[in-house]
Amino acid sequence: MTFGHVNLSLRPIKFAMLIDPCDQAALLKAIQLNTFLWGGSQNPIIPVYREVPSIWSHLPLKPPSPHEVIEGYIRTFDPDVLVTCGDVETTVVSRKDRKVISANEITEPLSKRGVPGHGIGLFEILAKFADEEFKFVRRDQFKVLVPTYEAEGQIFLTAIFGDVPPEVRRDIYEAHLQSIDTLRPIARIDTYVDLLDGKSLLLRHLGSRYVTFTRPSTDSSEAVFLMDHTNALDIIDYWNLRAIGWAVVPIASAIRESDATKKLAQDFIAQMREAARSPQISSLEWPY
Repeated sequence: MTFGHVNLSLRPIKFAMLIDPCDQAALLKAIQLNTFLWGGSQNPIIPVYREVPSIWSHLPLKPPSPHEVIEGYIRTFDPDVLVTCGDVETTVVSRKDRKVISANEITEPLSKRGVPGHGIGLFEILAKFADEEFKFVRRDQFKVLVPTYEAEGQIFLTAIFGDVPPEVRRDIYEAHLQSIDTLRPIARIDTYVDLLDGKSLLLRHLGSRYVTFTRPSTDSSEAVFLMDHTNALDIIDYWNLRAIGWAVVPIASAIRESDATKKLAQDFIAQMREAARSPQISSLEWPY
């Protein structure tokens, strides 16, 4: 009789969220879904334009067509499944080589069973995380940051810290959060940089637990992103830069002159210099 070993590796399904960039509700839903799904931090958000912005032109060349933009994103991120969020024409993204589903197909079971219709959800990750990290009393004050948001800047702040879709049953969600140590601050535009102190794990980070994300060492990129926190395209770019593995610190232009903001940028630059001397450090370990 012959014996052997079989090693199996499980990876998350890679989704690409397709949205109309003018639909703020769809953008928020895409961010919330990516927070809830295992591996969601590497899921891109793809803007589906009816008409590509004129600033994308390279005069005298014409700007790319909406279809060419979508194809470029798909080639870059190579997702397994395309997910339409909000009012997106499926004819724009209909493909034979990739499955196309709606966001509702993922969120509909959440209110009933607490599990997504596709992929692995946050509750399974929280259960494993609680067993590994909080089974016994910790002495290092390790916390998970689960903020609430004011209406001003909600989408921008959710892209930084994460949130779950409204379809998630709150009783199940709270029961899982009770099994770990959390901090529940209110995140605001004028104070969010104070929460990026590296002392707490962000809710958004939990979706990347138990995933080994690698990229060529020559492809290392970092950025201090000065952005308009009300601009959907800036938020999408911020999300997608992190999804391809960049370390990005988000600076809202509204608070760019504050001392706390300047210190955050300076600390980030110092961190990048240190990381350059230690290539084994992964950008996913940085608290941004």
